[in-house]
This record gives sequence, structure tokens and C-alpha cells, in this order.
Amino acid sequence: MLRKRPVFVVIVIAGCFAMVFGIGELGVRLFVKNGDITPAILQSRSVQYDPAIFARYVFKQEARTVEHIFGSKKGVVWEINQQGYRGHNFETKKPDGVIRIVVYGGSAVFDMMVSEGKDWPHQVERKLRESGFPNVEIINAGIMGHTALESVGRLFTEGFVF
Repeated sequence: MLRKRPVFVVIVIAGCFAMVFGIGELGVRLFVKNGDITPAILQSRSVQYDPAIFARYVFKQEARTVEHIFGSKKGVVWEINQQGYRGHNFETKKPDGVIRIVVYGGSAVFDMMVSEGKDWPHQVERKLRESGFPNVEIINAGIMGHTALESVGRLFTEGFVF
């Protein structure tokens, strides 16, 4: 009797794994059109990262549009500019007469649940311009997952450039 129990447990566990994988396979076959979820397609629709010295990573310095087509962010569109920041392109050298504010931080600064232009740093820029400061430019330097220490590191390593 005691020998049958471990065999039964192994069979139950194997059956559970088979059932989970079977449901997953069935879901993909029924709801995914033309194999739409492949690693290459997911990568092309995602933000790309580069390693950094004083942070785990930064956004790759290339213009990219990230459009979410499923999940909790469905319909949300992000624009990553040529410098690797969220939002419109800007000149690296600050033009004369422009007041530039760089907002560093993690997910709260990046504001990942809203589409382009609706993130709070760009809303602050719009409000300042409407309030009589047309020469204000805000750079959203938020990167999802960054800590305060990483933001300080980025401020000291790249903030002076802008």
C-alpha cells in the first residue's frame, strides 16, 4: 500500500502539468491568428534596452513606436525618441532661451499605462506652456523598473549633456 502512494502522486502531478500545457496549446491555437505571438514579433513590438554603467539598463537610442495590442495596456502607444527617451525628439544641445526640465525616475515617471503625450511629464509641459511659459521643454527620462539610485546615476552620467 505504501509503494502505490508515491506513484499515484507522480501520476497526479504529471496529469496536472499535461492539463495546463494542453489548455495553453488549445488557447494559442484557437485565439492567436497565424502564429502572431513569436519571440521575434514580441521583440519588434517592445521597448529595446541597452546596458548602462550606473543603471541596469537604458532605452536603446533609436526612434521606436511601441503599440500594445493585447493585455492591460491594449491600445496604449509609446514613442521612444532618437535619444532613448519617451516623447518627441529634441536637440541634444539646449537652444538659447529654452528652459529644459529633465524628469528622472522609474515606472511612475514613465507613466506606462497612458499613450504618448498623456504621460504626466508632458502634461506638465503643456500646462506650463498654456500658463505663459512657451519656452519650457520637459524630457521624460523615466525608465520602467529604475530605482532612485539608478536615476541619480543617470543624472550624473548623462544629465549634464542636455
